[in-house]
Order: sequence, then C-alpha cells, then structure tokens
Amino acid sequence: MLKMPIGIQTLSEIINNGYLYVDKTKYVYNLINTGKYYFYARPRRFGKSLTCSTLESIFNGDKELFKGLWIYNADWKWEKHPIIKLSFTGIGHENPEDMEKHLFYRLQEIAKEYNIKEEKAFSSKTLFSFLVKQLSKKNKVVLLIDEYDKPIIDHLDNKELADKMRKALSNFYETIKDLDLYFKFVFMTGVTKFSKTSVFSKLNSLSDISLLKKGEKLVGITQQELEKYFSNQVDALAKKENVSKDKILEKIKYWYNGYRFYEEGCDTLYNPFSLISLFDSQLFENFWFSSGTPTFLIEMIKQNNYPVPEIEHAVIAKSEVQSYNVFSMSLINMLWQTGYLTIRGYNSRIRNYILGYPNFEVKESLNFKIFELITKTRVSTYSRIFDKLKQSLENGDIKSFCELLTPLFARIPYNIQIPLEHYYQSIIYTVLDMLGFDIEVEDETNKGRIDAVIQEGDYIFILEFKLNKTPEEGLKQIEDKEYFQKYLAEDKKIFVAGINFDLKERNVDTDFLFKEIDEIL
Repeated sequence: MLKMPIGIQTLSEIINNGYLYVDKTKYVYNLINTGKYYFYARPRRFGKSLTCSTLESIFNGDKELFKGLWIYNADWKWEKHPIIKLSFTGIGHENPEDMEKHLFYRLQEIAKEYNIKEEKAFSSKTLFSFLVKQLSKKNKVVLLIDEYDKPIIDHLDNKELADKMRKALSNFYETIKDLDLYFKFVFMTGVTKFSKTSVFSKLNSLSDISLLKKGEKLVGITQQELEKYFSNQVDALAKKENVSKDKILEKIKYWYNGYRFYEEGCDTLYNPFSLISLFDSQLFENFWFSSGTPTFLIEMIKQNNYPVPEIEHAVIAKSEVQSYNVFSMSLINMLWQTGYLTIRGYNSRIRNYILGYPNFEVKESLNFKIFELITKTRVSTYSRIFDKLKQSLENGDIKSFCELLTPLFARIPYNIQIPLEHYYQSIIYTVLDMLGFDIEVEDETNKGRIDAVIQEGDYIFILEFKLNKTPEEGLKQIEDKEYFQKYLAEDKKIFVAGINFDLKERNVDTDFLFKEIDEIL
C-alpha cells in the first residue's frame, strides 16, 4: 500500500517518494483553462496548499511529474512560467513590522532563484512590483498566494492588532491590480473573505469560486475517490475491525464525511487530513480537531453564552457567508468558515443556508471543548458518569438517567456556574450530544416548545427543565400541553420527566419526577 502523506503539501515529494495522491488535476486544468484570477476559501487541513503546489508544478512545465495523472494526456502545452509563490503559514506575522520583514526576505529569495539583481527597494510592495515586471521578461508570471488571511486570523483575539495586519496586507495586495498586464494566472487561498481587505475591494477581477460548482471538488475527497484510491486501506481497516467492507465504509462516512460547499446536487466531502490520519493509524480518532482550535473561536463561544443547540441548527443568509468584517463577525459565520459547520441545505426562496455539524468527529470534538469551557474541568474526569448516562438511555432507564445528573453537576466548581436555566440546559445538551444521542432542543408542537427530546433506539424521552421551581411544574407542563402527542404514532416507549435546577444547591433537584406515557393516557 502507498504511504499516507500526512503533513506533506508538496506535490513532487508525494509523487517521487511513493505517497498516495488523489488525482485532482482534472479540476485544476478546468481552472487554468477557463479563467485568470481566482480566490478559494476552505477550512484548514483541506488541501489548499497542495493545490498551490500542483499549480506550481504545472506552470513550471514539470510534465513528467504528472505521468499517470489525468492532466498528462490533456492538451496542456506545459509552457514554463516564472512563479511567485507566497505562503503566509511560513511568513512571520507577530506584528506588521515582523510580517513586512519576512515578506521582503521571501521576495528576495525568489529574485535570487531567478537570478534577478535587485534594484534598491524600500518595501515588500515596491520589491514585489519590481520582481513581477522583471520576471515577465521571461514569460507571463504566475502568482500563488496561500493562506492570505493567516496574519489576520491568528490575531482575532486582539482586534486592534488584527486590524493593523489587515491594513498592512491591504497595502501589499493592492499592487496586484496594477500589474495585470504581467500575469498569466493568479490563485489565492484563505479561510475567510474579509470584506475590507483591499484584495477584494480593489481587485474586483478576482473570481471567488469557494461556493461555486467550479470549486466543489478541487480539494477534499469524495466518496468515489475514497473507494477508488483507498481501497486497500479500507480493506485493511475492515479486517482489523472484523467487519465487512460495507460496514467499515459506513463507519468512516459517519466519522469523517459530510462537508458541503455547494448549494445543491453536490457530493459531500471528507477532510483529507482526517482520512489519511485514519488510514495511517488504523484508529478512529479526532484528528482534524486535535490539530488545534483557534483561541478566538473558543472565546466567541464563551461570549455568546455557549449557544450549543443553536450551533447545530443554524441558519445564515447567503450574503453573510460571502464576506466578513474583522469587527463584526458572528459566531455562526466563523464556525461555518472555519469548518466546524457546513451546508446542510439551501432555501433558494429566501437565499438562506441551513448549517450543521459535518460529521461525528467535529461534533464530538467541539462539544468536548465547549463542555470543558463551561465546566472548567477535563472531560476525562467524567468518563464513568458519561458511560453510565449512555447505558441508562440505551436501556430506557429514565430513573438512572435523572439520578446521574446529580453527580454530574456536583463536579462543576460552584464559582463558575451561571444562574441561568440556559446554562444548565447547555451542559446536559452538550453531554448528550457528544455521547452521540439524537437530541432536539426547543422542539415545537402545536401547543408550545419542549425543552428537550431524546430519541434512542426504541425509546423517546421528553424533558422539561425548570429553574428554582419544582419538578412537578415541569411534568405538569408536559401533561397539560400534551407534548407527547406528536410522538405517539412512532411505536416507541415514551418517558416524560420534570427536572428542576436548584440554584441554592447549584445542582439538579433530587426530587425529579418521571412517568411512562401509559401512566398519563
């Protein structure tokens, strides 16, 4: 079996050293044959850097590197072009001065590679302009800028510094438009599209293909590609897990598939990093999430009072996801753009996206992080309680489930608890969500909204929460408003429960009440 290219973002290294490569050259060819200026946004670890490397090798005329790939037999001329490739993952950006220094040095490196003697330049902007014009004497220039927005993204927890980085980048990027005559092709990648960055406000010829059919399969791995390129790895994993190939494919899809970047009729995608990490380790783990969660994102979740239910069932206007302002980003916007949420559906009438978690990997991992943020304790300290909670619901034991809530909340430090019903609900919701249960919050009926509905196997649990009241009030509300009516036709055993949060005790009231539906009807 071919080796898994974990962390390798250079095409030549992948091809020449026997690593597995999913052939994306057909989609790359369609780009370079149908346009000149492109912007492409995708979450981290999705293959943007490898796409830039592929473009670099194509425009460098390295035809033999592509032997056996789709583009090798296409009608591409393999003409050699000078290339300016800038990756802001490798350019220092602690502050604008630091970024300017590293950017200037990188441009000097490129000049030396092409044996261009520098004229005296006073900034990266003037050196860039000089370099493009000099290189164009050899042939039209290809410009590849990877992770253009990283200097901004990395400082979003410091808005003042983030804006300074934005302005510095704007000053540099605005030169591109005036050099149009000298370019053959321009390709820029990033995580976000900041509306006030000059590259978008002034370089209006830049085509954003992030949500277009043209960019749908350029990165990421489709189900068809998984089964074609990773067939041996899938077989090996099925053998290790002692299940059929169909069963292991189903499990892989549940864990890692589900990303969608196009409105309708598109394939869902796998994050390449998670997939190759799975096959390299032969273990189902949270690979993508564990590679790092931005601190600014965690802070945004905290500032929004941990809106866990709203995250999974978010709706956002199409206009909102197409550009961002450094100073007015919503949490849902940022979760979408950074890959924690993905497109689940599209309402063309009102031009709204319906968002949700792409897969179990992201859902479980983000809930772990939110739980630790809410409780200020590590998830591992709750492992035994979590196991028992899971067993109680799987066995239809509503009494044990309610009893286990007491030791759950007893472990949360009293000084970080918030005296809001929403806070306590969020903890319960987060726990059940990361345990993989099907839970609906604020489920609407013809007579009101149910606080929480859990469906597990042959059981349905209807919960009503109260704060500093009584469990009787919660149970009575369920009975009076007949919240159970909409579930009676599902031929499942239904339990209803009233649960009260006692602020004085900072815990669940131990006198919880529950009934089986037969006791009510």
